[in-house]
Amino acid sequence: MLNGTRIYRIYRRMGWIGLSIVLFTFGRENAYCDDIYFARYQIQSENGMIVKSVLEMIPVSEEFRMEGFQRVRVRGMARGSHEIDAESAAIHDAVSKILVGSGLKSINSRRHMVHSGAGIGSGDVAILNFEGVVRFPVLVQSRKAVMENDLYIVDAEIDFAPIAFPTRWSALYIDHLLKKTAQEIRMFLHSAFLR
Repeated sequence: MLNGTRIYRIYRRMGWIGLSIVLFTFGRENAYCDDIYFARYQIQSENGMIVKSVLEMIPVSEEFRMEGFQRVRVRGMARGSHEIDAESAAIHDAVSKILVGSGLKSINSRRHMVHSGAGIGSGDVAILNFEGVVRFPVLVQSRKAVMENDLYIVDAEIDFAPIAFPTRWSALYIDHLLKKTAQEIRMFLHSAFLR
């Protein structure tokens, strides 16, 4: 017959084993972390003519407004295959294509007055924004330089998450807070019990 102390030790040991299994299964996140960037591709047009396009990428540590990541295969091209940074330019072109195809789209427009020697006229300016989140490093599958056209071409796989429609941001923020709290509890338990 088992006494109370021995039963207590058995249950305590089972608890430690269970806690260890949970912590190792859902343990601390990897120390190595991929770089995540908020990406915006802007196309500015004046009176129906494209005058400028800009790709902006800003590193972010936490971006809750995004949908889930998906791996996208895309081809990017850059002029100047002899340039040192032609591959980066081709990757940026690939990111721009993904943003135009799958990113959150918005438009800002305004009308402005133009004073010239011929009189007063008006002009329309429109800025199209395509937004998403990109995870680096990019997996480049093939590279080639086409000398006759002075092109550098990459075929790549890029982890991309479009920005969600603004009506979903509050729900995504609550989900982000819950995940962050669960991760902090997991890290606390890991550091407290597995030193």
